[in-house]
Amino acid sequence: MQVKSIFFFLCCSVGLLACTPVVQEPKKISVDPEKILTSYFWQYQPPNENPPIKLNFENNSVGVNTGCNAGGAPYQIQNHKLFIQPAEFESTAIGCLGELAKQEALAISMFYAEQQHSFTMDVTDIQHPKLTFNMLDGRKYTFIGTMRPETKYQSKPEILTFEVFPHFISCENNSAASERPQCLKIREIKEVGLWENREKGQWQIIKQDQIEDYQHIENTYAMILVKRFPLKDHKRPYVDVYYTTPRSGNGDYYEP
Repeated sequence: MQVKSIFFFLCCSVGLLACTPVVQEPKKISVDPEKILTSYFWQYQPPNENPPIKLNFENNSVGVNTGCNAGGAPYQIQNHKLFIQPAEFESTAIGCLGELAKQEALAISMFYAEQQHSFTMDVTDIQHPKLTFNMLDGRKYTFIGTMRPETKYQSKPEILTFEVFPHFISCENNSAASERPQCLKIREIKEVGLWENREKGQWQIIKQDQIEDYQHIENTYAMILVKRFPLKDHKRPYVDVYYTTPRSGNGDYYEP
């Protein structure tokens, strides 16, 4: 009887252990700052009507568009700071006036280690994460991320050169467009040899929003570099939207 009691006690003890739910600590999501920084384009909209400040992290450097000038420098991450060496920052030299001049100084000073307390990243919204610069004087500047097409499509793009016809075209009948909607007339140019010998594709008409971040200037030819992303889809081999490259900016304009 005593043996049975001991056996019963052991079985109950083992059963309780087996049935007791194990409470696990919630897993901490590890965020790789480098990977997050380079997977998105970043934009800060100032409270006034100035153009936004844009950041582009790529190849261990950060490109900064201040809303007036654009430049860049190698960046470092140390002691919770994201910073550059001011002497290494190279920029265009457009004369910025008034509020744009102040904004340019602000955009660059965010990356000065002696003025920055820390930077933080919030990836709760994976589509639009947040990058915040916390300054020593208590100010905070939050940039909103937009997913790069390379991140979105998980494919390697082709780089194409497009010639853009100088005039906007009607989206319906290929005539000069006097009313919206206006479309662009483009053709691919193979960058080989002299202009006269380059292979030129057929003109095609596309909507303006099919080239991301490109603003055409009426009555001006343009040559732009774009990225075309393949899709793993038998119905559509490519993404419908072209993406401008950092080199192309708003187009390399020239007179016909």
